[in-house]
Amino acid sequence: MRAGAGQQRGQRQQRGAAAVFAGITLVAMLASIMLGIELARLYSVKRALQGAASLAALDAARVVGGCSEEVGDAPGLTNEVRNSLLRNGFNADALLEGGSEILFGQERSVDGIRSLDTSVPFDEATSVGIRLAQPFPDPMFPLLSGGDTPPVMRSTAYASQSVIGQVSVGTSLLTLNAADPGLVNGLLGGLLGSSVNLSVLAYQGLANASVDLLQLAQLQLGVIKPDDLLELTLDLPDALRLIEDAVATVGDVDPVVLSALAELASAADVSNRSVRLGDVLALEPGLESAAVQLQVNLFDLVMALTQGAAQGTVLTLPVSVNIPGLLSLAIQLSILEPPQIAIGRPGYYSDGTPRTQARSAQLRLRLRLGLLNVFGGGGVVSLPLIVEGAAATATLTEVRCANRNRPEHETTVVAETALARIAVGDVADLSNPAAAIVKPPPLIDLLLLSIEVDQPIIVELAETAPQTLDFEGPFVPKADSPAPDHAVHIGASTNTLLSGAVADLADGLAAHLTFGRLLGGVLNALGLNALLGLVLDLLAPVLVLVDVLLTSLLDLLGLSLGNADIQMQTLEAGAPYIFAKDG
Repeated sequence: MRAGAGQQRGQRQQRGAAAVFAGITLVAMLASIMLGIELARLYSVKRALQGAASLAALDAARVVGGCSEEVGDAPGLTNEVRNSLLRNGFNADALLEGGSEILFGQERSVDGIRSLDTSVPFDEATSVGIRLAQPFPDPMFPLLSGGDTPPVMRSTAYASQSVIGQVSVGTSLLTLNAADPGLVNGLLGGLLGSSVNLSVLAYQGLANASVDLLQLAQLQLGVIKPDDLLELTLDLPDALRLIEDAVATVGDVDPVVLSALAELASAADVSNRSVRLGDVLALEPGLESAAVQLQVNLFDLVMALTQGAAQGTVLTLPVSVNIPGLLSLAIQLSILEPPQIAIGRPGYYSDGTPRTQARSAQLRLRLRLGLLNVFGGGGVVSLPLIVEGAAATATLTEVRCANRNRPEHETTVVAETALARIAVGDVADLSNPAAAIVKPPPLIDLLLLSIEVDQPIIVELAETAPQTLDFEGPFVPKADSPAPDHAVHIGASTNTLLSGAVADLADGLAAHLTFGRLLGGVLNALGLNALLGLVLDLLAPVLVLVDVLLTSLLDLLGLSLGNADIQMQTLEAGAPYIFAKDG
């Protein structure tokens, strides 16, 4: 009996122990299930928060990249982040409170690790970082509560977008196709300091080719990025040979192009001229971190370098007219400010300065026009004309990137033609921008007659209002070459620049001509208008001829007087991308 009772007690104890273990196991299972549910909830919330940060970063990258309709400034960046969160179904107000941050800077890579350098000002930012913070969600099971102050969950995404365009103001390929190679060679020979003999085919090859500025920077010893390249001052031959080397490294280059560059460099050897690359190239700071390549039209770069090297030098242009006994003409040119090629993002800096603005050269011309033997007996009528032209500009103001409703990128360029003025007068130092136009020597200086003006006669040509130009892609490099409708001529024709100003010049001459010596009194008695009419009759056909010659030269130089050739050269607009995440 006692043995049976003990056995029963043992069985009851085992059943009690099993119940305890079962209860413990059940509690552990319930806790595991509760913990799994909470972890799944936290993972889902964390993933959603990271998704919100990534989407907001991608949209914000379009603002600093220049592909957003939002204004490219700090408030515009904040607005885009808020709008992005709302578009994607998030509570923007809640996410942007507390420890959330909107960062901007430039993407950097050190030992393969990418990060955001926030030391640069907003104007130079090409990348963004969006750091979102929110409290951990309230637990479904109170036992898992972390206390009165819930911890904070954070997610950060860093994104960048490269939108880089190039616009030009200057010579069009059509001009080169129609140009006399002798005229082009003479012009470049004057700029280089020695004669050149290139064919039209060679000039067309230069105009159809491009060079990568990043490749130039890598070839130049001690230079690792374009910003450093712009600080260099090179002898003109060295600059041209550097371009030749950069083009040659690409491979599959037309030998005619390489031969042309070699001949230009050889011609420049005798000039002893140098050029600072930053004077003819305007690049946004930090572009090397945002671009795979920075392509520049080869002919534009050669012309800019030669004009930059010739800055401050008075050049006698290879144009002369000499009709014995009737007419002589000589033209001198001074580049007061060289043209500038611009590459960068669209829009403006915070101070209103354009990010990407190309310009033509600022120039001054001296025309010495002589009408010989007009009155017989060796008399000479000498008419000195000064023509001044400010720089025409083209500003890349907006890029509208392709999307589901827009199959190709679109750009907007605001162009302004150069203000020009013509004067009957002279300048003591043609190459000095500060030198004022003064009254010329006597127009006629004979034994019995002198005619002169008592002050310079200056005619201001009308300046056209800024023009907004819209272009639609595909652009280079997606296309092999710029489309015909990517080049636009604006402003008045230079063909009537001088001859069209005759009436205004006549008004000034009528008011300021003075007559001297014996015949001067006779002419005063006859009346000024008769003499003035004779002079204008002589000038009208002469100035038409001068206009034609002058137009050809200025077109080849890419210079403009009241007009401009604007071309949308290239546009590289990559999709925004995430380059790092944390949190």
